[in-house]
Amino acid sequence: MHVHESPTFIHAAPANQSSALLNAFHDPDHGSGGLTIKRILQSVALLWMSYFLILTGLDWVSLISRPGAYPLPWFYYAIHMALAGMVFGLATWDAAQRTLGRWFMPLILALISVVPIALTPLITSGQGPITAEPGLVVLRLCPMLCVAVVMVAWTYSWRQVVWFCFATGALILGPILLRAPRFSSAVAITIVQTSTFLVFGYALSALMQRLRSQNAALREAHAQLRHYAGTQERLAISRERNRVARELHDTLAHALSGLIVQLEAAKLYRTIEPQTSHSLQDSALEAARHGLQETRLALKALRSRPLDDLGLALAIRQLAEQLAATSPIKLELVIPPLLPPMALEIETCLYRVAQEAIRNTIRHAQAQQLLVQLSHDHSDLCLIVRDDGCGFDLTATPLNGHFGLTGMEERVHELGGTISITSSSNAGTCVTVHFHGKE
Repeated sequence: MHVHESPTFIHAAPANQSSALLNAFHDPDHGSGGLTIKRILQSVALLWMSYFLILTGLDWVSLISRPGAYPLPWFYYAIHMALAGMVFGLATWDAAQRTLGRWFMPLILALISVVPIALTPLITSGQGPITAEPGLVVLRLCPMLCVAVVMVAWTYSWRQVVWFCFATGALILGPILLRAPRFSSAVAITIVQTSTFLVFGYALSALMQRLRSQNAALREAHAQLRHYAGTQERLAISRERNRVARELHDTLAHALSGLIVQLEAAKLYRTIEPQTSHSLQDSALEAARHGLQETRLALKALRSRPLDDLGLALAIRQLAEQLAATSPIKLELVIPPLLPPMALEIETCLYRVAQEAIRNTIRHAQAQQLLVQLSHDHSDLCLIVRDDGCGFDLTATPLNGHFGLTGMEERVHELGGTISITSSSNAGTCVTVHFHGKE
């Protein structure tokens, strides 16, 4: 037997840049995270409304103390209240969130920042009640813009934060410079505000990137822990089975053996009541022997199997090497050292299919080469057993035996998997089994 180990590559799925918290932004129905984001957005909308109610009161107080100031139009406040109401409604209405999908957060950010900035030059003119220079009224939006920067840094990367800060700064500066193309306090304040948002956004983006990296490391550690816990559980089950088997062997099996010896010895007393003695002793002897046979069958069933001791990957590897050792066939194994957790029924099914397919190759195929490949993509599993033997006619009667072609198909289909058996004369045979998303 020649065993060729093909290099096995385990490609780790690239960590999603977005953590579960980021997924909750894009998918508001994503578990408890979606509920948290929903409440945050509702709170932002309510604070927005409260903020402009307070501004309204401050504006009226300012107008009373400054008779020369002009009041802002009433619909300035109404539009902001309406925008806050729209944010609250979108955050509350689950159907809208599902419909918009990944566009949900950009729309919220536009309602909080872009739309108010774009509307400000259209609805404000002259001297405001608090600010003495036209254009500085946009400072009223500073708290909401700060919230928007936080949400952009929280949801997206540093590049998007830069784009957002420069875009909002340009929207603010554009109308100011068109109205008065000169350096003014409004221009200076806008530049300072944009710079502040950039620094603040960078700090928050760095923290979020660190958090995402930690979350990715935690997910990887969790996957390894699950695999380790599964292995430990299997080892514990195997040890317990062996312990029970030893206990049964030391108690029940010995007791039955002793019973047989005693009953055989009792046959010497048949001369007292021959008929009754013969009947009772024969019945007891048969029952004892039957009990011993059943005990041995139970012991055999309790003894640990290769799957329990080694796991699926090592069990199939050992099976293939042991069977191939009985013939001069060249064996090629492509089996990863680590497999995702899966149901015991699926492991048993894959092991039995591999066992039958390899045995058929050794006994009937007259093959020179045999490939046994086990691969996985996340929770999708694939088993391939392929040889270059004489092949057979698939339309003929399935092979005889305890577990033939029909048995393979029945096992796989019962567990929701798919099996493909291809073969033709002098072209070899290939058995392929797929289990999709089974854990």
